[in-house]
Amino acid sequence: MGLLGIESIGSLRELRKKWVDEALVRGEMGREGKWTESIAVGSGDFVETIRTKLGLRAKGRRVCRMANDYILREPQELFGLNRDM
Repeated sequence: MGLLGIESIGSLRELRKKWVDEALVRGEMGREGKWTESIAVGSGDFVETIRTKLGLRAKGRRVCRMANDYILREPQELFGLNRDM
């Protein structure tokens, strides 16, 4: 919790509730793909660190820039298509 600058679990709960309430007031109730479809989201350094820590498991994954964030994504593959055709 030190990274967030929060002293206790109770403070974190209150802050999270505030974030959710503010998002609801703004009408932001939908899913954000960058969070639900990515392995890591954050600064370029953070995402590269995660990619490095994944080692061989990061093969085929790519780092992309989205607005102010960097994201580490799985490779996009089309399901149900026979590539040998």
